[in-house]
Amino acid sequence: MENKKSIGVIVFSWIYLISAVSCILAALISFAIISLPQEHKIEVLKNPTTQQLGINSIAEIDKYYQSKIKQTLPLGIITLIATIGLFRLKRWSLTGIILVAIWGILDQAFKILGKNTVHYPLSVGYNISVIFGLLLYILTIYFFTRPKVREQFR
Repeated sequence: MENKKSIGVIVFSWIYLISAVSCILAALISFAIISLPQEHKIEVLKNPTTQQLGINSIAEIDKYYQSKIKQTLPLGIITLIATIGLFRLKRWSLTGIILVAIWGILDQAFKILGKNTVHYPLSVGYNISVIFGLLLYILTIYFFTRPKVREQFR
């Protein structure tokens, strides 16, 4: 007998699929920026976003984007694997998505405390994204630990 997915499982699965793909794309874009020739990196230095991040040299560009890769690529891959399991109602995906949510909570906490290895500018949009991120991760843990939801994964 096949279990039926609840709307909540479907919604969270799509949210995390989009998140996984965006993390992997961010890592690929970061890799592309690191791979740019020096003369193009000078153009990156002129970008207002780069200036807002406080990046003032080519070495800082490489360091910043290497850090982005180290953070986003593993998270994207793990999230993608867990999400595929969610879509298929695999029991192991519950553990995977809860671990992703714990990782996310810790990442957001480090951002709030300013201990993140990647420097982010303090802005209203950034602060709102941190708050929404925390809410998503907390709701994920709450949702996927509920008995009725866990029953779907048997």
